[in-house]
Amino acid sequence: MKRHAALLGLMLVVAISASAGAEHVVAGTISGIEEDGELFVAIFDERGWKAVPDFQEGFVEGRSYQVESASSVDFRIDGVPPGMYAVRAFLDTNGNQELDMGMFGPKEPWGVYKASGPIVGPPRFRSLAFEVSSDVKGAEFQLR
Repeated sequence: MKRHAALLGLMLVVAISASAGAEHVVAGTISGIEEDGELFVAIFDERGWKAVPDFQEGFVEGRSYQVESASSVDFRIDGVPPGMYAVRAFLDTNGNQELDMGMFGPKEPWGVYKASGPIVGPPRFRSLAFEVSSDVKGAEFQLR
C-alpha cells in the first residue's frame, strides 16, 4: 500500500511539473471593426506591457490579420507559457504597421481584453491582467 501511495505521489508530481511548463492558447473574438486594414493582436507580460506602449516590441507573442469587410475577427495566439498576461489589439488603417497616436490618444481603432468601461490614459496592466494556466478561449473585446 505504501509503495502504491509513493508511486501515485510521484506520478502526481510529474504531471504537475509537465503542465507547469506547457504552452497554452489564448483565443477569442475582436469586434467593433468598422474599417479595412491589418489587425494586430499581441499578448504581453507585465514587463513588456510597461516597456513598449505602442505594440512594436515587448510582447510575448502576436499575430496580424488582414481585415476586409468584416465587423469581427477571431484571433488565436499559440505558444503562451503559464503566467499573467494582458491582450491588446489595434487596426492599422493606413498601412504603416504602427498605432498612430494623436494628442489625446490613439488615432486608429484599438482595444484591450478585460477592459470594463472607458479607458482614460494608458491602460494599466494590473487591471487587465489574467492568468494563463490552461487554454483561454472566449476572450472577447471591442475596438474603440
